[in-house]
Amino acid sequence: MLKITKKLKKDTSKRGITLVIVSSLVILFFFSGFSIGKGYTKTDIETTGEIAKPILEVTNGETISMKQLGDTGTYEFFVRNYNEEGKITDVALEYYIEILNDINQNIELKIYKEEKEIELNQNKTETFTMPAKQEQVDNYKIEIKCKENISVSEIIDNIQIKVHSEQVES
Repeated sequence: MLKITKKLKKDTSKRGITLVIVSSLVILFFFSGFSIGKGYTKTDIETTGEIAKPILEVTNGETISMKQLGDTGTYEFFVRNYNEEGKITDVALEYYIEILNDINQNIELKIYKEEKEIELNQNKTETFTMPAKQEQVDNYKIEIKCKENISVSEIIDNIQIKVHSEQVES
């Protein structure tokens, strides 16, 4: 009986120590303001912003008039950052001009911007910039001269010009 009493006292003291520790932890969490749980929130955001509208227009001049070999044909076009309604681009743009077809060796082709000759590198010009919210027109002129053995209509039909543009990162 003595052995049973000693064993009960040991179990009772372990149980008491465990009860005191658990109670202390519960009271500590209660007074610390800490809670365990998850919170969910939902927020609706409304805006009134608009998407920026890039505007880059290419306006053609008169058609090329070449009558015979050796004549110099001139083609003028304009690149501007506003449209006919007067709306100006909201963003700055970069662009370059590309001659899409391979230039025949019997054709001499020169591009001018504001009367200054521009060099072509692999049928492309350097990159030019159009500012945002400020009207700008760039005037271009292409001079085409046929040296020999090509009909004038072939020259005019085969040369195609493309203006590539993209928005400048701000």
